[in-house]
Amino acid sequence: MDEPDAATGFRAAAALLSVQCPECGRGCADQWSECPNCGRVLRPGARRQSASPRPVGEIRFLRIVGLGLIGVGIVVVMTGAAYGIEVAASGAVLAFVGLLTNSLAGIWGALERIAQNGEHGNPGS
Repeated sequence: MDEPDAATGFRAAAALLSVQCPECGRGCADQWSECPNCGRVLRPGARRQSASPRPVGEIRFLRIVGLGLIGVGIVVVMTGAAYGIEVAASGAVLAFVGLLTNSLAGIWGALERIAQNGEHGNPGS
């Protein structure tokens, strides 16, 4: 069995970069939507890929933490009324912090969707 030489490897790499960018002349793969060198759109209508993947895990984690804080805050408010106003107020603060955390995670998720899709309209359209 013959092992491929360097020339064969270079020919295989050149075959992958079969499209030439009309702007800068660099080789690009035919499935790329834009040139990685100059950013020129190679396939009109292709959805632009974001530079970094969406932080879905972090957003989901923040939403769960926010909902957990709301739940704990409500329980503390309900049971803390027997122990005094300070305990009940602490529960209200916990619930409020949970509400803020959950709201900020929702806003972050919406901004990420806008950044990824380039849309400012209805997400269902």
